[in-house]
Formats: sequence, C-alpha cells, structure tokens
Amino acid sequence: ALADGADPDGVWAADVAAEDIMSADPEETVVTAIGIMADNGIRHLPIRDEGEIVGMVSARDLLRAVVDAAHR
Repeated sequence: ALADGADPDGVWAADVAAEDIMSADPEETVVTAIGIMADNGIRHLPIRDEGEIVGMVSARDLLRAVVDAAHR
C-alpha cells in the first residue's frame, strides 16, 4: 500500500493484510515448511498449534537449519 502512495498514518495493517494465511503445524519438517513457502511465494510462515499462532519462521531461518544440518 505504501509503495502505491498510501498515507501510512491513514492506512491500517488490517486494510492490507492477507486474509487467507498459509501456516504450518509445529510438527512439520523443515522440508515441508520450505515447500509451503515456495509453492505460495512467501518468505515468512506462521506456525499454528490448535489454531493459535505460536511462532513464525522465515526463509532465512529454514535456510540456516538446512545449512546447519548439512554440516553435521
């Protein structure tokens, strides 16, 4: 919205937030989370447990996990 010239003092986050949010369960594997993000073109993935958001992972978080696993 800001890139389109919206006034940051007059636009609420709820006005521009996505309504259909992709998420993963805490038990999902790193590979599954990467797949969800890649398939949906997103860089951040909320983690939901019983419908409540309990965390957030980023593409950077998941890349770090893959690199760390490769060096074990």
